[in-house]
Amino acid sequence: MQKTRLSFTLVLLALGALIVGLSVGSVLKPPVSSARSENAAGYPTNPTVEALKAELERVTQEELAKGCVEQDARTGQRVLWGSSRERVDAIHARLVEETLKAEQREPEAVARVVARIRSLRGDPSLEVSFQGTSGNPYLVTSRRMEIYQDNQGMMYFVDPATDEVFQFGPGPNSRVEFCLSPQLEVDELRQRAEVFVGKNVPDFQQIREKWIYSESAKGGTSYLFRWEAPDASAGEEMRPFVQVVLSSCGEVVSFQDIYRLVR
Repeated sequence: MQKTRLSFTLVLLALGALIVGLSVGSVLKPPVSSARSENAAGYPTNPTVEALKAELERVTQEELAKGCVEQDARTGQRVLWGSSRERVDAIHARLVEETLKAEQREPEAVARVVARIRSLRGDPSLEVSFQGTSGNPYLVTSRRMEIYQDNQGMMYFVDPATDEVFQFGPGPNSRVEFCLSPQLEVDELRQRAEVFVGKNVPDFQQIREKWIYSESAKGGTSYLFRWEAPDASAGEEMRPFVQVVLSSCGEVVSFQDIYRLVR
């Protein structure tokens, strides 16, 4: 069975402004002022996180003013290096760690989500870890989502209000490989897509009858099957949809169930 790494476009969201921040070797800019209310934006926080945010801002400004700084030849921006970068990176690493602790729910909730992910993927021993939270890109209403990742680089978006996984697919630097042969006929791929969606989406029979169906192929290596509602839900701009992408031999590459968020 031939396998290869397929490239698919996902909504790859930051884990939150606090986590993205400053990364090793990146161009360093003064972080957003700690006066900004992360709580108002829905970011969990605590005194430790707030203290580290203030420390990161103070130290970054201090190192930019008096530390080891050079100008990036490509961008023209000022970049910290040497001991200055190490000092800022150390504080940033602590901030990331404490932010994840603040964002993560109780162990019982995480265990429920991990169990759902394993069931969805059909792998009871799959290694899954919590990665953080972010705003939900599919909803106008203010609502956060949780992000999980398995040991192969597949990412999972979860609605914490229900513990439901509403999207998964290869994340950045994914090591997941999908088979390309034996190549199945489109009719069989469509049937497999419907079986998978029917197993994981409530009311799928009603969706099949009333929603707008479409399908498309990408270079003969992947096939997309999509059901989209004729109208958006009340108060929302995007029409709900259910979508699954299969490799040419029928493996599930990615899955989105936006209906789950609004039903």
